[in-house]
Amino acid sequence: MFLLVWVTNGQNVNLFRQTEQLGRRKFFNVMDYGAVEGGVTDNSQAFLQAWKDACQWKGRAKVLIPRGIFKLFPVVFSGPCNGPIAFLIMGTLRASTDPSTFNSENWINFRYLEQFTLAGGGTLDGQGSLVWPHNNCNNGPCRALPISLSFYFVTNATVAHLRSYNSKMAHIKVYGCNKMDFTKLRLSAPGDSPNTDGIKIGNSYRIRISRSVISTGDDCIAILAGSREIHISKIFCGPGHGISIGSLGGYGNENDVEGVYVKDSGLKGTTNGLRIKTWAKSHPLKVSKIIYDNIVMTDVMNPIILFSHFSRFY
Repeated sequence: MFLLVWVTNGQNVNLFRQTEQLGRRKFFNVMDYGAVEGGVTDNSQAFLQAWKDACQWKGRAKVLIPRGIFKLFPVVFSGPCNGPIAFLIMGTLRASTDPSTFNSENWINFRYLEQFTLAGGGTLDGQGSLVWPHNNCNNGPCRALPISLSFYFVTNATVAHLRSYNSKMAHIKVYGCNKMDFTKLRLSAPGDSPNTDGIKIGNSYRIRISRSVISTGDDCIAILAGSREIHISKIFCGPGHGISIGSLGGYGNENDVEGVYVKDSGLKGTTNGLRIKTWAKSHPLKVSKIIYDNIVMTDVMNPIILFSHFSRFY
């Protein structure tokens, strides 16, 4: 019989303590940082300070927004963080309608994160109906309004159980991200609201969207250049412009689109069903490995359309 004895020194003890802390969970409630419920006072600084402390926590951090209405100016929640981090929205976040606060193309932006979760059953109120008259760019160049929720360079993340309505522009934008899951979302805006895409994806890999209802004034889902392995299932789309690949070819340095799988989904009352679109006079680009399976359409004007001369007037 052999008896093995492990003798720890100070360094081993510190390593044990660090490992133990990585498994610890801690909540960072924005109310503890001065957030004010009611939908009148801007809470961006309180939210950012709660995020900063959570991001520095060497464990499982959870930023908590409790029930209530919280006004929020445009914010950027940036990493990298010291451990897995969750942002739990239980209440309603209300966007500003003051054009002087539109200092970014995004309202709520998460970037440079890994092992991230956004959930909570809460709501994003973009208040788009009050500013959509400023969002008509068909008569020439105009300033873009903020996208409600965006993700830049995020890896291994889940976004679930959230509602977004009346976004000023798109509801969700995904750029430069890898291995993200979007599920059980409800995105809504009137069918005549301008440029209110549901989810826009570009230069991203292995994005999965499932079990969601998307009703918008533009594309329910838009898959842009550089997207690979995009999986869409159990989606209801309508009203809106359908599920689109593109527009593509507007710039000379765009990457190909490869691997788009849409299955077990339905569209009702949309202008288009399944669409692939390129800009007029577009640059060469390849779209490959596209599979549509078990798609049910009702009252769809153009069920399947390949459009090679798209412009901002369509």
